[in-house]
Amino acid sequence: MDDRTLQSIKQHLQSKDAQDRILKNIERGRSEATVTIGRAAELFGFTENQLRDWEARGLISPKKSAGGQRLYPLTELDRLAIIRELFDTKFSLSDIPEDVDRIWNALNPPDGLQISMRKGEAGEVEEQPIDKRVELAERDSFWRHFVSQVMRLSLLLICEEMPGTIAGLILPLEHKKTLQRVFSPFNIAQVGPSLVGWLGPNQTFYASYDSSPAFEYPSDFRIEYLPGWNEKICPAPIIVVQRRTRTLAVTDIQVASMQRIFDLVYKHVNDWLSCFKTGRRDLVDHVTNFDLSPTITDALLDQMMNMIVELGGEEGGVRHWKFCNLFVPQDPSLPLQQRMLTVRAHSNKSPAPLNSRLLTMWNQGLTFRAYQSGQVFYRPHITPQDALIAYHDSEESTQSAISIPLGSSDGMVAGAIYIASDEVDAFTLTDQRALRLLTRMLEEMLASYQARLFVSGKLSAAFTRPRLVDVSFGEFLSEEDFIDEFEALLNDIFRQNDAEQLDGKEVSFITIDIDNQSPLAVKYGDRAARNLSREVGIRLQGQLRLQSNTDYRKVFHVGADRYHVKLVGMPLDDARNLAEGLHLLLRGDYRINVRRFAIGRLISRDELLVLQNVTVRVGVSNYKFTKLKEVLLRRDEAVNAMTYTRMLILDNLDQTIRVGQAEGGDCVISWDHDKWGWIVWSRGKPS
Repeated sequence: MDDRTLQSIKQHLQSKDAQDRILKNIERGRSEATVTIGRAAELFGFTENQLRDWEARGLISPKKSAGGQRLYPLTELDRLAIIRELFDTKFSLSDIPEDVDRIWNALNPPDGLQISMRKGEAGEVEEQPIDKRVELAERDSFWRHFVSQVMRLSLLLICEEMPGTIAGLILPLEHKKTLQRVFSPFNIAQVGPSLVGWLGPNQTFYASYDSSPAFEYPSDFRIEYLPGWNEKICPAPIIVVQRRTRTLAVTDIQVASMQRIFDLVYKHVNDWLSCFKTGRRDLVDHVTNFDLSPTITDALLDQMMNMIVELGGEEGGVRHWKFCNLFVPQDPSLPLQQRMLTVRAHSNKSPAPLNSRLLTMWNQGLTFRAYQSGQVFYRPHITPQDALIAYHDSEESTQSAISIPLGSSDGMVAGAIYIASDEVDAFTLTDQRALRLLTRMLEEMLASYQARLFVSGKLSAAFTRPRLVDVSFGEFLSEEDFIDEFEALLNDIFRQNDAEQLDGKEVSFITIDIDNQSPLAVKYGDRAARNLSREVGIRLQGQLRLQSNTDYRKVFHVGADRYHVKLVGMPLDDARNLAEGLHLLLRGDYRINVRRFAIGRLISRDELLVLQNVTVRVGVSNYKFTKLKEVLLRRDEAVNAMTYTRMLILDNLDQTIRVGQAEGGDCVISWDHDKWGWIVWSRGKPS
């Protein structure tokens, strides 16, 4: 607050008319003694939401009863009397300092009436209990999220046909009917206090409060307004774009839908303004895990349901829309036809407690049909007997209802909202378009929740097995394990100075790769291809358990569909025979789970995808220790020697698979010492 505004407040409070009005209000307030929040709001013509907001920003400090009810003593009512007077004149909430009562007392008003000061330094707010701060932080977090996302999505819509555009949106906060439009970026400060949203070229979004917006290089930008904006409803947002950007192409339908949402934003300006100004900023990380308990709630989602209801408007203090619920699947990994939808967020007047209603194929309702079809389902006139009503026992008055599915990043449906009204045909096409802006916010919120939850496994698993990320391959050793063991072998060979100790010793490798894995992924999806690779590995591992040498039982998963087997001491002929047996075993039919892998979850055979005639190509390599010693000695230092040799051998292992692919797959490729090259050892026979 600048000195000019402070001096203006002092001058106003010194006037006899202002003092008379304040004293009259103070006397009326004192006559009520301590009052509830509802009575305090009624006395001075405020709303309860306003009082809660002012409490959060430290402007007032009500007491709390044993039951947690807010009680307003005389000192707080005195402050409300001063605020009421300042509101009724030209001062906005942002103009009023937290120590306005100190200013009033310093002016020595008539009759010696003094207002008691709060404890603590001027302008400071007493510390609040942790649970209270959490409650206030969640509320502030919603408003910061909601308002900023309205601005972000609006800018994305405006610039949708101009990717990479830098654009801004400025919301004037002074509700002046005579506010003149600003058309030059050099004069942008004339709009006064504003909320500014800014979209970067990579679609990074910024939102901030600015008491006097300005540009460092105004000539880089130009100002536009959305055509057809009705300023009788709410002030027109100012659109700022780069000067070289072509003229915005926004349809009347888009403008009307955006105006519906911005009207909602302006109606709550006193609720969210302090969230963007200076003050305490507690971090709230809204990523709720609904799987923890059926009673888990999410304040952000619940408040979104309230805003959706409020979007419908009201008449005579009665909302046109009655309530809104968010339905999500209990287990999204189930097939679509088997999923059950349950309520996980709801507006204040919803008849359904959390998780108390299940929608299934046998108890569908409007929402389940919308969820299954991926289409908005709207019934303009329904009766209590209609099977499309979700809550037959509590929706006798419902006359129309709509359900809107929520999309997800994988192209599927993540959930759906259900909105009911006691009025016939309560959801116009304009309403539905505006709702799609709000449902886009819900889609992004649910996507962030799911992305956080789908990160693999328990956090503790990252410490017990720090190298394992994809738990579906937890049964196998990794390529890192393979390299460590191979380098240990090379190190032993490198340090062996007795040539006789190396004579006659050898190591064989078998490499397995699935044929036509890419076409399988294209046809059935990456998850099916990945799970096929796992099933091949399990079948391979099961066969190797028959080996008497425990080191021969190790299976190393070294790629999306590739495995290595290390056989120290096994001659080439034996390795070829083993490879031929593995080739015959691994080819054939597989039953694949195409859903997300979950350890311990049983699945029936009927739910598995049958992949017929799967084939693999197998490579066999063999190296004498004396030859490895010769290769190692090509480098002087042990580290360089092992790195060089390891890279050479691993490239040869990959080469066997490439040769097998060139031969058409479904074969065993082996190194031949006599021919000093790769040969086709055997081919698969038709099933």
